Amino acid sequence: MKAENQEKVLLTARKMIAEYGDSVSVREIAVKSGITHPALRKRWKTRAELFGAVRYSINSELSDALGPAPENESLSVFLIKALFALKKVEDAAGYYSYRFMPSFPTESPHQNPILERLLANCTRFVSDNPDLKSKYGPLFSDPKVLSVSLFSMLIAFSPARLSRICESVDMPDGTQEQLPIMFLNSLTAFFNLQ
Repeated sequence: MKAENQEKVLLTARKMIAEYGDSVSVREIAVKSGITHPALRKRWKTRAELFGAVRYSINSELSDALGPAPENESLSVFLIKALFALKKVEDAAGYYSYRFMPSFPTESPHQNPILERLLANCTRFVSDNPDLKSKYGPLFSDPKVLSVSLFSMLIAFSPARLSRICESVDMPDGTQEQLPIMFLNSLTAFFNLQ
């Protein structure tokens, strides 16, 4: 399969998974891509291989959008970067809001870069603020729990997800753009108080 056809299949698969979830079939992806099912199967032997290539594609774009991690990056600054990365890679929030939730960073090179950096930042934040558990309970004392909570909120407030919600309830003009800013202001204010 030619490189441009591979890219076409991956982009189509990303959009379809973001829109419909993991119930999308390989045959549906092939049809929508304008590629024959046998040609697609020749390149990706299994559904898992194709979906793995989709995950790699999304995570690569997210990693590029985030840029390199600076030393001692603050949690507040990273949350802003993460939301902008989700805006740039529009189908990432749709992809990760279905069953493709990332597992915590392991030795695999194909991990979700947002969750990976969230975990590093949350670990540093929790260690720098040892009294969080007594002030706010267990949610803020375990870096993994805090990372998952923040990742879920980032996905919920990502521009791609908000546009669907705002369109479905006929929000006033400008609301969609203001909601992520309100969300980030609240979160960064909280984390900067610590």
